[in-house]
Amino acid sequence: MVVRHGLMGVLVLALLTGCSLPAVGPESVEPVAQSGAGQFDVSRWKPSVTVTPPTFTDEEAMELRDKYLRFRAEERGIADLVDDIPLVRWTTRDEFFEVVSECVTDAGFPTVADEEGWTFPEGRPLDQEQAWSLAFYECEAKYTMAPKYITMDYSDDQLHVLYEFWTEVLVPCATAHGISVPDDAPTVETYISRFRSNGDLWMPDLSGMVALHGDDLDRFLEECPQNPPSGPMYGD
Repeated sequence: MVVRHGLMGVLVLALLTGCSLPAVGPESVEPVAQSGAGQFDVSRWKPSVTVTPPTFTDEEAMELRDKYLRFRAEERGIADLVDDIPLVRWTTRDEFFEVVSECVTDAGFPTVADEEGWTFPEGRPLDQEQAWSLAFYECEAKYTMAPKYITMDYSDDQLHVLYEFWTEVLVPCATAHGISVPDDAPTVETYISRFRSNGDLWMPDLSGMVALHGDDLDRFLEECPQNPPSGPMYGD
């Protein structure tokens, strides 16, 4: 099994806001076409709402970047070691993983990008863990995702898109892979209301994936996207 390292936008949101991770439920539109054991054709999925992307001043954008990078440094245990890395350019979510992959590979750590994160053909260099973490941090700092992708302030429409994607795509796909997902999703109205009132971000309970190993786990991670496509989620 390949060693994998990801950056779920939703997971980052949950961690930054101190929320517990979510579960999934009903309310569907049209079932997403399935092509193969658990692979759903996400390109055919359309949410019922349209997201208008937020706007930021330059100052707001850089403040958000600083907070995001501080979180990433603390997550990797290198907060006391990082330097102030100038931004080379903002990246879109769709290109971020590939751009960072090329940057980290150039730094001496072979990395391959996919839609949800990175894999390491030669495994993670445990004997160079600190240098590896610093390289990743530097590359993410140089090519940080644009503010709309890392903001903690999701709109109601974005929360609606997340809910529909999890209930209409992720849960059915996980079930097709043999993962038992509790049927405990609130209504979309309750889901949004709870998040607004106390930061309780519901997500599908995928704890059953611990039963998957090796190729089965790799296949699930590859065929069942954890996040909605950038277009519907961020108004790209």
